[in-house]
Amino acid sequence: MRGTRYSLRLNILIVGQVYIVTMSNGEARREHSKRPIEERRRDEKTLEALTKDFELWKSDPKKFDMPHVDEPAPLSFSRMENVVTEGMIHGDIRAKDKNGEEVGHIFYARNPCDIHISLMAVRPEHVGKGYSVFLMREFINIQDKACLNSTLQAVPFGVGEMEEIDPELWKKNLKFLKEFYGSFGFEEVGKSGQDLMARRPVCEAGKKPDEECEGLDLSELAEVMEDEPGGDF
Repeated sequence: MRGTRYSLRLNILIVGQVYIVTMSNGEARREHSKRPIEERRRDEKTLEALTKDFELWKSDPKKFDMPHVDEPAPLSFSRMENVVTEGMIHGDIRAKDKNGEEVGHIFYARNPCDIHISLMAVRPEHVGKGYSVFLMREFINIQDKACLNSTLQAVPFGVGEMEEIDPELWKKNLKFLKEFYGSFGFEEVGKSGQDLMARRPVCEAGKKPDEECEGLDLSELAEVMEDEPGGDF
């Protein structure tokens, strides 16, 4: 699947410029992503006193909000899904700002056990506003609502191979990329060099993944989704 424009290998693509992921409040996002989905979504809809103090925020997340963690999103989201083949669905999450302008999107592929990030894109003129954080937050909320595993392959620069880009710059951006996804609860799985990451769901109370999905090896699941026929956009 190398060389395809919208391959499942793609994760973050900023058209027309290099995108370096910058970390902000990553530790708080990791904690927030572990909270029960119902509690998390309620908190994200209301604005509490803002603080940049992690310990103060952690002491009572319902009383305090941290920027780019649990404050209300400055975006509105829409979602569409299409059946590609039996058991395979392609979907997209699109984000618009208060002026109704589309600022970014996430493409994903979904089967009965996994929702796999294919591409995340923020328009160049909106880079640096933190919109990628809110897009990812919306994505994991959808993942947890569906009670599905989630997988991805971290690939800097969207399209291309390390040999085509300065190796040191590639490694630097890969590190930032993994930290970004890690701040939402994704962990590395699979063999060294595959750069596969996965996150298990925080399901709604009383729900759990289907029995055939619960014990799956997430590294194998990620590989299957990478190679799934019809997985290109």
